Amino acid sequence: MLGTRGLRALAASLVAALCASGGHLLAGGELAATVPLVVALLSWPVAFVAAGRRLTTGQLLGLLVLGQGVAHALAGHAPSAGWTMLFAHVGATAVSMVVLRRGEDAWWRVAEALQVLLARLLPVREVALPHASMVHAVPEGWIPLRALRAPGTRERAPPVGS
Repeated sequence: MLGTRGLRALAASLVAALCASGGHLLAGGELAATVPLVVALLSWPVAFVAAGRRLTTGQLLGLLVLGQGVAHALAGHAPSAGWTMLFAHVGATAVSMVVLRRGEDAWWRVAEALQVLLARLLPVREVALPHASMVHAVPEGWIPLRALRAPGTRERAPPVGS
């Protein structure tokens, strides 16, 4: 079972792969039908690791640029595309960024709303604390480090002989 983290990673991988492939095709590049799937499968483990926390814009941008490079390397090259190919991949990165950022923001809003809802619906359990005589704040025989310092010193003294 993928779980929510796996599903988020899968969605991000597919968005990035489809945008990269679309940008490559729009610039006149060649593309085998399997390339978007291969890019999505290759990027899924990275997306899975990244899906464990909220990414900053810079982190997301870096991962998307890396995905664009992988997609371009796996796809066929159009020798005359040059700047057109570069701008197409930059545009595909921007589209991916907007789609994923909006999707991630929506994901976290839903997660936070569910957390609040569950906190209101689930009863608070009372936990019995141990009796005060059972709790020992300081183990017997413990001497604070301050007591071991020479009288009149506030911090650790320099080594002897220096």
